[in-house]
Amino acid sequence: MKERKKIKLPKSLKKICDNLWRECCRAKAEYKSELSGDTKILQIHHIVNKPNNRLRFEILNGICLTRSEHIFGIHSRDTVIANGYHNRIILEIGLDRYNYLLSLRKGVYKTDLKLVKIYLQEQLKIIKGE
Repeated sequence: MKERKKIKLPKSLKKICDNLWRECCRAKAEYKSELSGDTKILQIHHIVNKPNNRLRFEILNGICLTRSEHIFGIHSRDTVIANGYHNRIILEIGLDRYNYLLSLRKGVYKTDLKLVKIYLQEQLKIIKGE
């Protein structure tokens, strides 16, 4: 019996853009939590939920947190803890940036993911100083 070759499928363009966005946010935060400064197991959190691709790939809409800050803080089932972390994030990023992100939720945007990919690649080079 002949062994089948596995065909490696390319990642979807959206997944590639998600990965680039995460890397941009990590690099912008200098690979540490923006709340605690810790460097253990980092995750990126969308500050404002992402009803459209404009917010999904907006670098200003990402904040770098530790895994515990993300899971047990932001996504805590205890609303007092979750709201506390949400308020800390707003204090950290500033009200102007938060209001700007909220304003992007209202728009209807047509997104070309090929251009988003190029944009994020260029932003990553700028952030890393390349």
